[in-house]
Amino acid sequence: MTEYFPYQSLRPNQEDFIKLVDNAVRNGENLVIEAPTGFGKTISVLAGALPYAKEMGYKIVYLARTHKQMDRVIEELKAVSNKTHVSGVEFRSRKELCLHQYVQNFAPDAYNAMIVCKNLKKLGKCEFFENLKRKKEEFDELAQYFVQKPAEPMTILTHSKMLGFCPYELTRKIAFNSDVIVASYLYMINPAIRENFMAYFDFDYSDLIVIFDEAHNLPNQAINALSDRLSVYSINRAIKEADEYKEHEIANFLSIFLKGLENLYQEKLRDIKIDEVPIIPES
Repeated sequence: MTEYFPYQSLRPNQEDFIKLVDNAVRNGENLVIEAPTGFGKTISVLAGALPYAKEMGYKIVYLARTHKQMDRVIEELKAVSNKTHVSGVEFRSRKELCLHQYVQNFAPDAYNAMIVCKNLKKLGKCEFFENLKRKKEEFDELAQYFVQKPAEPMTILTHSKMLGFCPYELTRKIAFNSDVIVASYLYMINPAIRENFMAYFDFDYSDLIVIFDEAHNLPNQAINALSDRLSVYSINRAIKEADEYKEHEIANFLSIFLKGLENLYQEKLRDIKIDEVPIIPES
């Protein structure tokens, strides 16, 4: 079981932790487990899950809330790979991985980056995507190189930039043959993202070992993932655009809607008691 534990010695109770994880994945059970800071939870979970995953050809999907937590998984996988072969890749958004200047300059967030990216590819205007077909053999070799040893997203980004390939597509290519995919919670808790993720890789839930890191964050993250937001700024932009295209009926509806939101906001403010207003410390 310590084949995938890269360090010379185990900390107190760490072996029991690894055995609990190993037993749970072999029996198809759910496991909630807690350990103190500094215990080595990340490597303990990996050491417990990897043996059965490798035996059965299952994919481990390791989900975390922050980039720092995701990077930590890759660090541990790199340590394991110095002892025995293991592969892993970390997913980032198109916005973070895109090399196209247009996306960098005009896509303010991940959603808009996705829309712009799809249009550029459809029009054949992304040289990094077109290179996947033009230099397919070289692209496949680069993906295979990263399957041999886990690497951070920035390392993949650097190599992609040097060779003129799309880092986002390279990451997905690596993931097909990786033992571990590291991603944000959204890949499982957001229905639309989850469906696209599962469909793209043709995953079946029975072939996955899903790990949620710092799972006490899940309730709030799930609420945020399923909550819709509409800013006053967006509504004002929509009103302006409707007027420009002489869609006055739509503009009028949006103006009434915006006024209703403003009235609702003012009512909520009046309902707040003085002692409920948060105190902002002086700087």
